[in-house]
Amino acid sequence: MYDAVVLDSDGVLVGLSGRETLAAAIDRTYRSFGIRPDENDRAALWVGTDPESVYAAADRHGLDPETVWTRRDQTVSQIEQAAIRAGEKHLHSDAAALNQVDASLAVASNNLRTTVEAVLEGHGLRDRVTSVRAREPRLASLADRKPAPTLLTGALSDLGVPPDRALFVGDGATDVEAAARAGVDAALLARPDHDPVEGVEPRHTIGSLADLPDVVQG
Repeated sequence: MYDAVVLDSDGVLVGLSGRETLAAAIDRTYRSFGIRPDENDRAALWVGTDPESVYAAADRHGLDPETVWTRRDQTVSQIEQAAIRAGEKHLHSDAAALNQVDASLAVASNNLRTTVEAVLEGHGLRDRVTSVRAREPRLASLADRKPAPTLLTGALSDLGVPPDRALFVGDGATDVEAAARAGVDAALLARPDHDPVEGVEPRHTIGSLADLPDVVQG
């Protein structure tokens, strides 16, 4: 049924990093500039922020916004990569089912490329995944985040697979929305402990990656 499967990384392949991980990275970023951040400063560099908020925070402290964001991204990636090496950012056990998927595999993630590559290398998946599309540590990359289809369509271009022959597997509403914008079928991964996702209509809903081989084969 599908020639390619594109997967999100966090929440699909590996568990989500805790809020304390991001908070520590943001505080470390500000401290590297000699700044003790307040809650407004932290919010400006949090997940889901926009460039305008980053610019405002940088302006408050007389800093270059691009430099601040790049250091933030690099610091987050360093902490997450350390967690992978320490065995603290685990691969979901059902990811073993990817070995049974008869299709090309790619990853499209809002996370940083360096982090996603570390996930794949650290968990023995790099040879199985043909394409990785993820963010680079620069402000402009925020425009590529899902629900924008940019990362997903880039992965399909790498694979040489048309949208109507591909499936995107994600665990959130933005994943389903990105798939719709790209003209790709979506499979919403809703594990038993998954928070409910409302307001979207994926083509498939699966409770585990173990269900994926049957979906791909149709």
